[in-house]
Amino acid sequence: MCASTLLYNGDVDLVGLGALNNTVTSGGSGQMVFDDFVVPAGGWDVSAVFSNNQVPNTLPYTATGGTWEIWSDLDGPGQTLVASGSTTTDFTWTPTGRTDFFPEYTLLLSGLNVDLAPGTYWLGVAPFISDSGTAYISSTDGQNAIGTPLGSSGTVFYGTPQGTGLLLGTDAGSGLIDDVSMGVDGTVATPEPSNLVPLIAVLAGACLIRRRGLLK
Repeated sequence: MCASTLLYNGDVDLVGLGALNNTVTSGGSGQMVFDDFVVPAGGWDVSAVFSNNQVPNTLPYTATGGTWEIWSDLDGPGQTLVASGSTTTDFTWTPTGRTDFFPEYTLLLSGLNVDLAPGTYWLGVAPFISDSGTAYISSTDGQNAIGTPLGSSGTVFYGTPQGTGLLLGTDAGSGLIDDVSMGVDGTVATPEPSNLVPLIAVLAGACLIRRRGLLK
C-alpha cells in the first residue's frame, strides 16, 4: 500500500506572533511541543512523523536529527507514552520556502513502524539543532490541514521530553496558540480478511498510477 499523509495540522499562519521553542538534545533535555489528533475507525500504521520549524538565519543552524513521541490522554490523569524514538540518520530537513519570524523547515523522521488503534493521541516531533541553536515550531490556523481536529483546536501543550512539566501553549503575542504545524504519514490499517482482496487490488492500482505520474 502507498503511504500518504494521514494527518497535517496546517501551514504556518504567518501572523508574526512567534511560536514555541521545540528543540531537544541528543541527551534528552530541552522542550517538545505536543498537539492532539484523532485516529478514526480502522486505525493507522504510522511510517513517519514530521513538524515544521523555524530557525534563525543569522547562523547556519541545521537539524542533526530529531526525536518524536506519541501519547494518549496527555491532558488527563491517564497519561501513557504509546511510542517514541529518535534518530540521527533517518531524517530530512527541507526548507518550505515560507518565513514567519524565521525561515521554516520541515523535519521528517522516517523508518517508524507504529500501529495506532482508533482514539485520540498527542504528537511531539522536535529536531536536534546544531551549534546549540533553537527551533520554533510554526503555529497554524489549519490552512491545508488533513485529518482531525482541523486547525484551531486550542489544545497545544509543551514540556520536557517524556511529557513532564506540561503547560498550555502560549505565544509571545496574543495568548493561546491554536495548533502547531506537524503531521503523520502512513497507511490506514489492514481491514478484515473478507474485505482485503478487493481493497488490495484497488490500492495497488492507485499506487501504480501514482508512480507513473498520472494521479495528482
